[in-house]
Amino acid sequence: MKHPKKWGLHVFCAVALLAFATAASAQPQAICVPWQPSNPTIAHYTYSGAEITLKGIARDGATTYTWDFGDGTPPVSGTISDSYNLGVKHTYVGSAGDLFVATLTVSDGVNTDQDQYIVRIYESSDLSNPAHLDVRINMAIDEGLWYLHTSMNRATYGPGSPGYDQPYGYWIDTAYNYHIASTGAAVDSFQLHGSKANTDYDNDPYVETVQRALNYLLCNT
Repeated sequence: MKHPKKWGLHVFCAVALLAFATAASAQPQAICVPWQPSNPTIAHYTYSGAEITLKGIARDGATTYTWDFGDGTPPVSGTISDSYNLGVKHTYVGSAGDLFVATLTVSDGVNTDQDQYIVRIYESSDLSNPAHLDVRINMAIDEGLWYLHTSMNRATYGPGSPGYDQPYGYWIDTAYNYHIASTGAAVDSFQLHGSKANTDYDNDPYVETVQRALNYLLCNT
């Protein structure tokens, strides 16, 4: 079950930062990445035989996870080492139109929570057909945003810093060691896809990713 959070604006050193709220309870949370943040019931794209990543995170103290793929194959379980990345690879096989509902379950040893990851098979065998090509394009966008999410560098501003005690994140620019451009470009990709700082924190893992990146940009520009 998702727990609503509130967030507001704090001001530090003349820089407005996005303030993160903590959960109202200590219950663990499982949160799958939606394909469309504005409508989580819309399925992620795949085609029969393609390997995709099922994408999800855990919050609030979860220590173990299980993915049930929803296609009759055995579930996969593990211990959580990175709560921002519970992604697993899976291949769905079927006919165009087939719908699969995977379930992510997380637990802290006492309490559990679940969320669903919806996948639909589309026809994508003829790349000269624009509709077939769109399937591959959407799959690439889906995987690309997940890569950005999982490769973000995350931390919290310490005492004496602008933005003290606020979470932030950035992407490394290896060429120039100046992370503003890479972070700005990455956060723009999430926002164009619909994951914005003021949207549904409890049902879209990328909202926190965007909030962290904006905090970094606000403190470093």
